[in-house]
Order: sequence, then C-alpha cells, then structure tokens
Amino acid sequence: ESGAARLTDSGRQQLRLIAALIREKYAGRTLRIDGHSDSDTVRKGAGFTSNWDISARRAVAVAEELERAGIDPRRMSVAAYGPHRPHASDPGSKPRNRRVEIAILK
Repeated sequence: ESGAARLTDSGRQQLRLIAALIREKYAGRTLRIDGHSDSDTVRKGAGFTSNWDISARRAVAVAEELERAGIDPRRMSVAAYGPHRPHASDPGSKPRNRRVEIAILK
C-alpha cells in the first residue's frame, strides 16, 4: 500500500511459500532483499522520514517474515533504493514501483 511498510496477510502467506521454495531449491544461497518506493512524497505523520526510509522498512519487513519462515538471517541482507529504480514510469505505474524484490545470489 502507498505509505505503508507492513505486510498483508496475503503477503505473509506468499512469503511462506517463497521461503519453502528457497529452503528446498536454494539452500545455502545468499539473499538480498531489495526495497523500493514510488516517487510520491512521504506524508508527514506517516511514520517515515523519506522514500529511502519506507523502502528500507519494506525490505526489513520481508526479511523478518522470511526469518520467521525458517530462512537463516545470516544468509540475508537488505538494500533500499527509494524511488530511484522504478519498475515502470507510465502514469499508472506507482503501485508496481512500491515493491520488494528477493534476489538469490550465487
């Protein structure tokens, strides 16, 4: 959601499935959890200081959920990109730019 960094129930369920796949297919691989935001200015009173902040907190929320799902936290790192690596730039792309990506590293 815009202006939020908490996971939805659906997001938690999806991350549990992803964690199971990671444990099965990518055991021992390092993960980088990349947080992103759209380009909207963060609202005052929303609890975030900037788009960098919200993107970092989104990535941390995903990393913490993966840890709860059994992924070793020593295998994970978090990166925040704020609005600076948009997925798309068309007028309706803002929801797609608010995302977290999980990179499985070699």
